Amino acid sequence: MEPILERVILDDNGRLPQSEERRVKELAELADRMKQDDVTERMVLEDIKSRDIDNLTLVLKASKEHVFTSLQQAIYFMGQSLNRALLKMGCGALDHHAKRADPQNTDTDFVTRVLDKQMLRKQVRCEHRKPDMYPPEDRWRSGLYLYKANEIAYFISNPILRNEHRQGGIILPGVKSFVVLTNVPR
Repeated sequence: MEPILERVILDDNGRLPQSEERRVKELAELADRMKQDDVTERMVLEDIKSRDIDNLTLVLKASKEHVFTSLQQAIYFMGQSLNRALLKMGCGALDHHAKRADPQNTDTDFVTRVLDKQMLRKQVRCEHRKPDMYPPEDRWRSGLYLYKANEIAYFISNPILRNEHRQGGIILPGVKSFVVLTNVPR
């Protein structure tokens, strides 16, 4: 778990103002609650690993393949799936601010900070596992893993290139398609 980082302002005497004290106290209480709710806190690494594998197996059973004709479509779908997953876990900063976003303004720091705080409060964590972490036959396991209270909740694979394309029961060779595997409901 990453540490909670928050910028505070000190007064002239080097003390926290009353409003800042309250915020720091709230964050400390949140960190304590998160630690108490974390069932993996008292587990050894081997138990955590087996629990993670069991959860991943359940998530993968619930996953469906989504096939696209271009890489751009597959990446766009990944973004939509990430947004839907975050909304389902109570983190709506991306969706909320995208509706009011100014296309001329490319500064995303504010939305990032809001999303980070929402994810922290809801105990949501997003991990991107790169394809080079896996052998070539298991590259489909790379992608976004979304955790809620240290349990895998959603998985969105990186786009996987498939050199064959099925149309009904017929395989069309030479036609490239990109597959995204996810358990995020549409």
